[in-house]
Parts: sequence; structure tokens; C-alpha cells
Amino acid sequence: MVVNIHKLIAAVCPDVFCKKSLVPKVKSEAKLRGYCEAAEIAEVVAADMLDLREQRDPFDLAGLQYPTEMHSLVYQSSSPYVSPLYFWCVDRLRASRYAVDKLTDSLAAAPGGSQNADFSSKAIRSQEQTDKALRMGYEAIEMLLGLLAKAKQLGAQLQNYAALKTDDERKRGEAIWALKNLWLTKVDEKRGDMSLLRLCQQPGHQPLRMLFMAEHPMEEMQRRNLDGELHVVLKDKLNEFGEWVLESERDTGVAFDMTRVKLRDLIEKLSVCGQWIKPFLWGVRLRPGERIGSADVASIFNTAVVDIMLLGRKTYDVEEAVTKHAVPTWFKNVPCRNYFSLVLVEFTSRVSAPQKGQGISGRTEVNLASYALNEQEMEILMDELGKDNLRCALEALGGIAPSRIQQIEEDLKAVFVNHSESKEEGGWLACLWPWGRKNRKADRSKDIPPDSSFERIARSEAALCARKMCRALYLEMKGQLGMAVS
Repeated sequence: MVVNIHKLIAAVCPDVFCKKSLVPKVKSEAKLRGYCEAAEIAEVVAADMLDLREQRDPFDLAGLQYPTEMHSLVYQSSSPYVSPLYFWCVDRLRASRYAVDKLTDSLAAAPGGSQNADFSSKAIRSQEQTDKALRMGYEAIEMLLGLLAKAKQLGAQLQNYAALKTDDERKRGEAIWALKNLWLTKVDEKRGDMSLLRLCQQPGHQPLRMLFMAEHPMEEMQRRNLDGELHVVLKDKLNEFGEWVLESERDTGVAFDMTRVKLRDLIEKLSVCGQWIKPFLWGVRLRPGERIGSADVASIFNTAVVDIMLLGRKTYDVEEAVTKHAVPTWFKNVPCRNYFSLVLVEFTSRVSAPQKGQGISGRTEVNLASYALNEQEMEILMDELGKDNLRCALEALGGIAPSRIQQIEEDLKAVFVNHSESKEEGGWLACLWPWGRKNRKADRSKDIPPDSSFERIARSEAALCARKMCRALYLEMKGQLGMAVS
């Protein structure tokens, strides 16, 4: 991922997880430019120690005063990479009813080393299998930009048709003027000598175009005392234009819907392509030199660095909390959004190839952190992480600048939201962009409502649950590694 997930969480929920001095600036940046941009300036609050063994009064809101738990441990291992501890961690989270997602999985090997040769040969074989996906990505990007331009044009035309039915005279006049221009260039111009532009060149017909473009043509003709053949021609042209408006509104709507279907299909293709190439781009294209040029990777010592990040999430269960007497019984009946306990586990392993008589050895660093988000914040977090797939494909395959990618997103938002008659826009947009998701609870056009007094309690308890899970993982990991556990 390009964005730092810890900072992204602080940007999504700055009142709880961002440093207080930066909260106003982060909120302003998120509203103006987006959460990923706000994450660049956000900083996570410091993790303070808290005795989690005590039974605390939920109304003290200890989870909001001390919202996050962070731990780090480092160990030397001769086992193959970090797999034993990694799979133990996955199983431990799942056993505690946490859903586990793998957010990053990247590897960088020293150029010239045997590990790099091994990984390169695997990459070549993989590249042969993904060539079709890459070619599909190039073609899809080119078609995406063309269809997006067509959809914007059709959408603007549909807005003009809608403006004809409004009571706003100014909007209606602008729409009529725009549609008349479109009719002159797309329809009437093809009639040759009988087109309005050609007729205007004949003697006595010069005012014809001006009268046709007027908001009230017949009234304008009477005001100028023009009659005879000019009156007949103008009336015929206005009748033809009126018939065209009725027919073209229907045809334009059909064409616009078909274009949106094609756009959804293309975005799904780009999603697949982005998912295929994202691990490769993370290690090679999006972070050039960050790992290869670091002191952890050296060709002479034949080293490689592995980065893996896991996200464990669990819905805060009020029923279970009542059973454990963590909250009062009446808390089950209060209106409250769903809250999630989050645990992030990051593995960074520096390994070297086996020498004679030795196995694979290396240094592994594990970082753990806990957070708590409500359902709207969780959707936004996953949306922002999901955007990486399309951005990777557009930036790496299409060579599109980030500012242009942002403009493409805004254009797609206009196509799939501003002109949407149905709230259910399927396809990969439902996974990537909030304005394409079915039954979406988080409206990005509005601020996320602040926590109510009851929701503050729920978030506090969810944060404490996440802290307990994070600390339990840390202590049990130490036990798995034979370290002292306090």
C-alpha cells in the first residue's frame, strides 16, 4: 500500500486517534482533498500503558482516553522466513472470532544474489502468465478514458433534457440553447442545402439562425415584423427540433446506460489487473530503491526483506458485553452504530540464503497496534485501501499522473452518482468507491456524524477489547518465541 494505514486511520477518525494539535488541519484536508491526502499530515496519538486486568466502569470512557495499544518485538530466527509465527498469528486471531485480511505482501531481494535469481526466475514464469492481464490493462485504460469522455458528454446532454422540465427560466433557456446547437451540428447540418446554416446564406433568410436560437422564436419574429417564407421555414425547423428532442432524450438515456455498463466492466478488468500486478509494483515500481537501496538488503550477503501486514477486525458484541457485565443490561436497547475492534500486525523479516551446514537465518520485527472504528469509518477505510488497485493500474500501466487519477475518480463519481436512478451500482465499484457501493452507510459527501453519548461508550469498549487482543497477541508471541513474559 502506498498510504500508511496507521495515519489513514488517524485521518478517518481524527478525534480519537490523531494528535490533538493536528485534528483541525486533518479534518480540513480530508474534506478538501480526501482521506489519503489527509493521512500524509496525520499523526497517530501515542500509546499509553493501561492496566487491562481491572474491571472498569464503561462510563469512565477509558478506551477513549487511552485508545490504542502498540507493541514491537524483534527476534533472530533460523526457521524458514517468518511462516511459523505468521500462521500462528492468523490462527490465533481467527480463534478469537476476528476476520483476518492480508493488506500487504511484498518482497525485495538484493540484486545479484541467489535469492534474487530464484525470485526473478519465479517472477519470469509469473510474468508469462500475467502478460495477458497486462495487455488487457493497457487496452482497458485506453477504452476507459474514451468511454468516460463519452459518458460525460451524454450525461451533460441528459442534464439539459432534465433542465427543460424545471421551473427555473434561466436553466431552461441555457438547456434549450445548448440542445439547439447540438441539433444544428449533429442533425440539421447533414441535410445539405436544406440545412438552416445553408438557408441563412440565401437572400432574405439571414435572420433565420438568430431567430431559431432565440428563447421565444415566434415572438421574436412578430416583434421584428418578419413574415412570409421566413415564417414557414422557421416553423418547420422548430417542429423538427421539437420532435428530435423527444426522440433523442430516450436514445441518449439508453446510450448513457450502455456506456455505464461498459465502464463497470472495464473497471472490473482493471481491478483484476491491479490485483495481479500490485505485489510486483509494490516491490519494484511504486517503491523504487526504498528496499533495494536500504542497508537491510546487500548483494554480497544475499539478503531479502519480506513485508506482510494483517488486519484483524471483530464487531463489538453488545450481547456478549452484557453477559460479561462489562456494560449495563439496558445498553442492549440503545440506538448505536456497529463498532469494530481492529488489530494490525506487521511482519518485516530480513533473511539471508542458507550457507553450507546452515539453514535460512534472519531477523524478524513484528509490530502490533489496536484501533476501534464505527461502521461508516470502517467502510471509508476499506474504500481508501481498495482505491490502491485501480490507482496502481492507472499509474503504472497507463503512466497517468496522480492529479489526473483524482480527476478520473471525480468524473466516474459524476457518471455513477449524479446520473444514477438506482442506488445499486454493482460491479467492482462497490468494492472500490463508496459512491458505487450497495446499501452504503457512509456518505462521503457529508461529514461522518460524531459519536453520541452511547456510541462513545461503545467505541471505548471496542477500543479496550482491541487493546486486550493486541496485548494478548504480543505476550503469547513472546511465549511462542521463548522470551520472558511479564
